[in-house]
Amino acid sequence: MVLENYQPTEFIDEKSYYDKARADYAVSFIELLKHTKGQWFGKPFKLMPWQEKIIRDLFGTIKENGYRQFNTAYISRIHAYLTRGNYYDSTIKEILETIYSDLKRLRTSPKIGSLLSVRTTIPNDYRYLVSGDYLIFYKIFESEKLVRIYHIYHGKENYLSKLKLHKHQSIYQTR
Repeated sequence: MVLENYQPTEFIDEKSYYDKARADYAVSFIELLKHTKGQWFGKPFKLMPWQEKIIRDLFGTIKENGYRQFNTAYISRIHAYLTRGNYYDSTIKEILETIYSDLKRLRTSPKIGSLLSVRTTIPNDYRYLVSGDYLIFYKIFESEKLVRIYHIYHGKENYLSKLKLHKHQSIYQTR
């Protein structure tokens, strides 16, 4: 499948490039796979457009050394939370677009988020940005001109206790 109007991620580094052949290969491979259990047993995987976009971004965005720029995508937590809430697909898409838009803003204006240390007595250098009902937790590494995203949690989650448990695990970074 070729995603109509596909545009490579805006988070691509200056020295990286989009390799359509690699992205096509990854999408084709996944769509050759078949479900192994449940109501879809024996039927091939059919990627939805948002899934294909993620696969193309992950496998088609290549650094100058020939390796993938992105090795991990942490979408399952947000998606699981949304599907548990019985949201419509259009609502899920809207929420994800809002988060994506705010991630793009962080790239150009990393200090738009508030300091988390103002809200807690635990010393830390996290910042957070409200994105709809979600909070994006990140740190700025000015010497490297880097913003590293650590977590995206729903505002109703106990994010302070979760941040202590996962304080060193980054899920995304941008320069």
